Amino acid sequence: MDRTDALYEDCIGPSSYSKGQGAPVRLWGLLARGRLQTAVLRKGQAMNARRYAKLVRDKYARWARVAFGRNPKPIIVQDHERCLWAEASRDTLKESGMELLTNYPKSPQDLNSIETAWREVRARLANTEPTKIESRTAFIRWLNRAVRWVNKNRRPLLSELCTDQKERARDVLAAKPPGGRTKH
Repeated sequence: MDRTDALYEDCIGPSSYSKGQGAPVRLWGLLARGRLQTAVLRKGQAMNARRYAKLVRDKYARWARVAFGRNPKPIIVQDHERCLWAEASRDTLKESGMELLTNYPKSPQDLNSIETAWREVRARLANTEPTKIESRTAFIRWLNRAVRWVNKNRRPLLSELCTDQKERARDVLAAKPPGGRTKH
């Protein structure tokens, strides 16, 4: 709501950079065909509709081509931050040849598969946390290595995340209380 959307306590993982300087490193991505592709916002940037539209134009269309081939027609499931649903954002997704799935509930997060992919990245970061404070540049290199590691070593899980929406929906509907947390 305050335009400072970030993944995990204003940082994707347990970064000594974040602990030492307190400046979040904001990461955005697309999970498609078992591969997580990411982009880091510049220092001090927060996501807004204009920046998201630029990210879609600059990155998502290329990422979709990598995942789906020359004429991708992917259906995008995205979080419900206001800037992602602004008219400019929706228009840019459409112009990029992507269809935005609009008829699913805002919660629970268990329906959004990329949340599980972020959990895997956070786990890798936690397992490889540096022992000293690093620069922002060093942290971003470390973060990119973690994403590459997840793409290589957790590929079966990432592939499943891209195809298990019916199972996720079934589990969410059966959860007690309704809409509560599931194994996802």
